[in-house]
Amino acid sequence: MTPAPGIPPDDLPPALRELHDAARHVVLDHAGAQVHWRMWGDRGPLIVLVHGGFGSWLHWAGNIRALSARHRLLVCDIPGYGGTPVPPGAASMADIAAPIAATLRRMIGDTPHLICGFSFGAMLSGFIAPQTGAEGVVLLGAPNCGPGPAHLPGMQSWRGLPPADRPAAHANNLRVLMLHGTDSLDDTAIRIQTLCAESAIGKYRDLARADLADAALAGCTCWIHAVWGAEDALVRDNLGDRRRFIAGLGPQAAIEIWPALGHWLPWEDPGRVNALLSTLAARAEAAARARIG
Repeated sequence: MTPAPGIPPDDLPPALRELHDAARHVVLDHAGAQVHWRMWGDRGPLIVLVHGGFGSWLHWAGNIRALSARHRLLVCDIPGYGGTPVPPGAASMADIAAPIAATLRRMIGDTPHLICGFSFGAMLSGFIAPQTGAEGVVLLGAPNCGPGPAHLPGMQSWRGLPPADRPAAHANNLRVLMLHGTDSLDDTAIRIQTLCAESAIGKYRDLARADLADAALAGCTCWIHAVWGAEDALVRDNLGDRRRFIAGLGPQAAIEIWPALGHWLPWEDPGRVNALLSTLAARAEAAARARIG
């Protein structure tokens, strides 16, 4: 049997290997692109999770166990990340989102669902949601919706380093970009960052255009709930712009700023993220039932 594309399970530490083994794995093709979906849970409102740039399903490792106890979870690897192949001819965020949306729709049909995207996944969610009929979209740490830094001083390249020296570089980058406090900077976080960064094939930085992601969100007919950490290195100097952008989307959009947290919200405060997603997933399912009658 050909193994599913993705980070080799033997590379995962034991707790993450348990999560991998507990999932149901489905790999679907769309227009030459492969999307690896992992599913957990068998009851409750459906939540779809889309990870961040240079990431994988492991960005949600701190959330999956608790959420899947009361929800059905569908978690993808964005094609080109997590050891999966780059979609042929991908030249825009819409091209990257298309196979995710198409394969998701094939799996769930008209099932009511909530989409939650983190970082680059939040940017893609505005393209995915209209194609799948999502009831709502949750944006966690979206880099768009306002200006951000052209670069982050202090980031360190791990490329060219001996394997033994790479974890220190990844730990540094977690401190600079992903996390505000040090409590969540543990060995598992460093291993996740190492596996994700070193398995990323997609070179999407030039495709991640904030103006196009903003336009996609403005075109969404579902409700939108955006959350940023007040200490997110990508947005902390421009939170006012994000408040204005979300307010401009109309009454169907809401914003929260969580104090003392950085960019990787699902890892830094999984309990708060899980509680928010549970509340909003229940809202999505209730709205769908009311509409259907």
